Amino acid sequence: MPRPLSRTAIRAAVPALAAGLVALGAAAPGRAAEGDPAMTFTIGQYKEGPSTEVEPFGEFSEQPIQGHNVSGRTLKNVKVTMDLTALKGQLAVTNQSLCTQPRELVEACTYGEALKPGDSYGVAALVFEVLPGARPGFSGEISVSAEAQGVSLGTTKLTVTMADKSVLIDRTGQVPPGDPVKPGGTVRPLAGFTNFSSRPVRDVYVRLRLTPSLSFAREYSNCEYGLDDKHPAMSCHIAQNVEPGAAYDLDLGPLRLTDSALSESWYGDIFVDESAYERSKPTSSHRGSGPELTAVPRASGPTIPGHALLSGSVVADNTLDFEAVGATLDGKAGQVVTAHLGARNKGPATIKNWTGSEPGDEPTSEVRVVTPPGTTVMKAPANCREDGSSERYYCWEPEAEDYFLAGKLTPFDFDLRIDKPSALAPGKITLSHGKEDLNKKNDIAPIIVTVDGKLGDGSAPSAGGTGGTGSAAGGATATPGTGDSSASPGTGGSGTASGGTGTGSMAATGAGALPWYAAGAGVALAVGAGLFTLARRRRTARA
Repeated sequence: MPRPLSRTAIRAAVPALAAGLVALGAAAPGRAAEGDPAMTFTIGQYKEGPSTEVEPFGEFSEQPIQGHNVSGRTLKNVKVTMDLTALKGQLAVTNQSLCTQPRELVEACTYGEALKPGDSYGVAALVFEVLPGARPGFSGEISVSAEAQGVSLGTTKLTVTMADKSVLIDRTGQVPPGDPVKPGGTVRPLAGFTNFSSRPVRDVYVRLRLTPSLSFAREYSNCEYGLDDKHPAMSCHIAQNVEPGAAYDLDLGPLRLTDSALSESWYGDIFVDESAYERSKPTSSHRGSGPELTAVPRASGPTIPGHALLSGSVVADNTLDFEAVGATLDGKAGQVVTAHLGARNKGPATIKNWTGSEPGDEPTSEVRVVTPPGTTVMKAPANCREDGSSERYYCWEPEAEDYFLAGKLTPFDFDLRIDKPSALAPGKITLSHGKEDLNKKNDIAPIIVTVDGKLGDGSAPSAGGTGGTGSAAGGATATPGTGDSSASPGTGGSGTASGGTGTGSMAATGAGALPWYAAGAGVALAVGAGLFTLARRRRTARA
């Protein structure tokens, strides 16, 4: 019969078991006090361990502390005390768990449930905030001790280190802060940084990208100016010594609002990675002709870094006019005719197509089409879908385009088959939009399909709305019919439907198949489709 293990042997085996668990992937506890602890502790948001690093702003600021029963017995009513006094003056600490504070920077937390051998639980969720004047690279210990029923369960030392991050943005925004600015006026972006590091920096790089209706009103000789995906952009190299812990401000120059400005913004970065600077240079660029851009030491000293990017926005005192473009068509029973419908931004302002986080999210304008009774939709645009029935459609701006430029026409071509001449009646295209469009009178336009110039009730269509053009679908032959007979398109020749009449700048000409959108293309402007893509801070570059 095997001899039972002695208590001494069992106690000796517990640390070995814990070490085995660590080797198998369990979180390594912090440095424990002398003896054989029954409880150990770890810290970390995504990776638990004996130490953690606190970012100087927001990211990774919450650091949970976990308790682990490494004894061979069940523990009850565990009381944990966390001594954070070593962090005083460097980090402010908030505990989001239900604990008491016997004194400043000391937290006491009680766990009333039974904690079985090998069990772990969340002791506290600590949120760290960097204090003004904090020392980059600072490291301090949190002493975490546990007891149950007056018996010590051990003490663990956890290390908290403040990240050494190099250049960090601590000032952004704009002047004026929010009042509407008239087109032709200017707004000044704010930019500043702190060298949140124990090491000096020699070269600092800046980049800024604008929405299309902003331009740079001043240039600097150490900056390149051009386009970044069709957006105005600048990229600058400041060859200047930046001292550890010092704060600096940058005057990037005023930004001018063009005639098409409405709701504008800019995004940028301040960084020290030369390779990122080379990649960020705008295309079709030129060197600025003005003075040199320099970093000016801030007299008031550093502030707590709190911004990942340079950013700002301005609202222009401007309006726009959306216009629905309808069509008037004439054909024969069974013939397929094409209605060149659309939406036009008559300006003067350009507007973003989307205000959501992804293309297509929260559109600034919407188009709804009701096709004429007596017709059947044979083909609808790719950027339209049925809206409750086969006669109603919801349409949107192309998702590849960020902006609805002033003067731009967006076509929505519908192929319609004339099935029931006696039922023909006007349809409509309707635009809905935001408060910037003050002219509501041209937001609805008729879609009229006739046979021999007559609607289903025998009347001629009345003039009104904004007319488009129409044509027979290419390669289709209309088969004549009488009354309500439905004739199918045949093969062979090509049919044409005469354009009807309409009012507005794109009234039908009555001459065949010239799509209005071909004319509109002559005034359409190119638009940048990408969202502002800035390379995120490379943490390794800050090290």
